[in-house]
Amino acid sequence: MDATHRGPLHGAHKQAAVQTTKKRPSGRFFVSGAGVAYFMNQYGVLIDAGMFRKMAETNVAEVRDLMSLKFAAYILLLGV
Repeated sequence: MDATHRGPLHGAHKQAAVQTTKKRPSGRFFVSGAGVAYFMNQYGVLIDAGMFRKMAETNVAEVRDLMSLKFAAYILLLGV
């Protein structure tokens, strides 16, 4: 390796990597916001921190029961 090697990320590559990582969290917020909007509109509930904890404790069967075409439309239209 020569003395001019600066590592895997330098210059424009580093700037592009930083910009990409800044976009990912905002994208997650839009997708989760779309999911929250669906459940608030569909079931008339308010989402709080406790509900996010319960969401993490659900199993696949419970999640499958909540999925629908309308939910997918919310995610695609509002979240993406």
